[in-house]
Amino acid sequence: MTKQRNPKPAIGPATDLDGAYRSLAAELDTTALFRAYYVERPESPVRKLTAMVEASASAWHALYLGQQKSGKTTELLRLAHELKDKFFVVFLSVTQELEPSDVKPLDLLLIMATKLADEALSKKVDVGKDIQQDLQDWLVQVSGETFQTAVKEKQRAGGAGVKLKPLIFELDAGFKTSAVIRDEVRKKLEPRVADLVQRFDTLCDKVEQQTGRPPLVLIDDLEKIDLKAQENVFFSHVATITRPNCRIIYGASKSLCYLPLWSRLRGSYDACEELRSVRTVNRDGTENQDGLSLLREIILQRVDARLFAAGALDKLIRVGNGIFADLLEAARAACLDAKIEGQPAITWDMVDRHFVGLSSQFSRMIPPGAYATLASIHDSRSADPSEMLSKLLFMQAAIEYEDEKGVYYDVHPAVAELLKLRQQRKS
Repeated sequence: MTKQRNPKPAIGPATDLDGAYRSLAAELDTTALFRAYYVERPESPVRKLTAMVEASASAWHALYLGQQKSGKTTELLRLAHELKDKFFVVFLSVTQELEPSDVKPLDLLLIMATKLADEALSKKVDVGKDIQQDLQDWLVQVSGETFQTAVKEKQRAGGAGVKLKPLIFELDAGFKTSAVIRDEVRKKLEPRVADLVQRFDTLCDKVEQQTGRPPLVLIDDLEKIDLKAQENVFFSHVATITRPNCRIIYGASKSLCYLPLWSRLRGSYDACEELRSVRTVNRDGTENQDGLSLLREIILQRVDARLFAAGALDKLIRVGNGIFADLLEAARAACLDAKIEGQPAITWDMVDRHFVGLSSQFSRMIPPGAYATLASIHDSRSADPSEMLSKLLFMQAAIEYEDEKGVYYDVHPAVAELLKLRQQRKS
């Protein structure tokens, strides 16, 4: 008897808890999902970035800055949708393609080249047998003894040479999971960076010739790697990552703006655009209703309002002060609680349970010496640029906002709760 497949879930506001759990996790990586769930942010730089990409020369390299979990991935996906008819868009997530705890500048060049080749082959772009063979031979040469041994074993087993697409798959998988392979490849690549860039540029030219669309590489999730590693990539090796002759947008952490080298090195990039955090708190400490309404709309695009009991949705949209991932994570956790407890809807207590968990997470991350800075930020909505502020922004303990008067700050609501508890203990 043929096993029945589960039907695909309908796209739209979910009307049951299982559907809500799935829809809250959905990435907007298809046209249907994008149209169903995307909510436009009035302060997004995507329109400006779109105009700049369209007007740019072939060699154009930009930084796209924002706090972690602030919705940068969603806005990059919007940019990809905006430009897909004019450019051959390659969307690359560092956390999916590389080992996030061990990212080097050369890794980015290699993964951009292999990802572009893989996308071109997947979309049946005729890049030419000579280019395919050259890239295949070159990748084997720089792959190191460990990987070459694995390739030879596959050749013996299959009785034929390994073609480019399977080779890319094997190399990318090995590079992500094996520190030995990463070290071997890096040692072979270091003296041959020019060769890698030349092959990447050749591939870009061929893709543009065959499709009529120049490649545009969007690199996401770099803001999730260690701040020191980001500093190494974007500051110490700026000449390396701006070498390819194509359009590249690197997503990065806004915390870089608070490091000493920022004012000198931002000019090394053709553009530096920032995604502002959604304002849920005004400079005077009052609630920003426009920001809260935006967050409410984002949730209600995915989940029917009837799945929230009285007060639960209001509590939810205040959990993260514009930190999108915290908002969606709290909603998913509450969905599970409701399902486990046999309740028909999410309650205020379920959301609050996750909020308490967030406070516990921050209590383990925040160094004791940082609480005085956080208390000052919470009281005054201001802070002097410093390495400490950079670190607090990186871990989302502090949040940067901007209004018509300029930049101001607040602390994450879960951190505000910690400050309140510490003050109570002192009293």
